[in-house]
Amino acid sequence: MSVSIEDFGAKETADNNAVAIQKAIDSLTNGGTVEIPAGTWVSGTLQLKPNVRLHLDHGAVLKGSPRMADYPDTGLYTTNLARSKADLRQRC
Repeated sequence: MSVSIEDFGAKETADNNAVAIQKAIDSLTNGGTVEIPAGTWVSGTLQLKPNVRLHLDHGAVLKGSPRMADYPDTGLYTTNLARSKADLRQRC
């Protein structure tokens, strides 16, 4: 199955298409492909699901938002950072 981000409200002119792109990802409960059409699409944090692929058409650019507020702390980064520091301490 394949879905386009435009079908979920993504707009090339939007400051952040993360909600629309995430809705497209989440709609593929059994896996499939999220199509990103030609153009420049700005997004913040996205969470991919198992068996879901992102396909960027020729001329498509998925650009990270320049606003830090578009990247909420989900705890994943800080958890992994803490694990990395603990691993380093054990090795020294």
